[in-house]
Amino acid sequence: MTRFFIDQIHTREPKWANLSESGAELGMGDLLTFRMALASNLFDRGVYRPVMGDEFAVPEWRVMGLLQHHAPIAAHEIVNVSLMHKGQLSRALAALESRGYVVRTPDPEHGRRQIIDLSEKGRQAFGERFREAQKVHAAWLRVLSAEERGLLEAMLNKLTLAAHEQSKHSLEEDA
Repeated sequence: MTRFFIDQIHTREPKWANLSESGAELGMGDLLTFRMALASNLFDRGVYRPVMGDEFAVPEWRVMGLLQHHAPIAAHEIVNVSLMHKGQLSRALAALESRGYVVRTPDPEHGRRQIIDLSEKGRQAFGERFREAQKVHAAWLRVLSAEERGLLEAMLNKLTLAAHEQSKHSLEEDA
């Protein structure tokens, strides 16, 4: 299936430049979320397998990255920071904790809450692999010119902010 979409990217005319308000001319493979998920999944394959091997699943790696940046953090706050589904987050944390990469301690300010952090083993494992991940990501980005990289970053920022605004409205409607 992936090969089909990759082949289409090589042969199709761009559809986004003259996009109507209704988007009626878009097929499934043209949807922004689909294209971003396809790219993200391909990037994951390109980084996670060579850099992580079989040691970490993608959600575990993402949780370790969040903890590297935000820890120590209350367990309930990780959901807001990660935007991961609670079940997926819980499974990733449990797997990391069982292998000694994550530690949980009671929250001294709230008896029923836990504080989560990377263990020393987790920090070391993340640091080693993150340096390799940085190299892979730099190689991907360097396929683009400096100007294209700047434009891509600006466009992703703009789309991320627009998606964030839309998700806030959706959450308000659900409340």
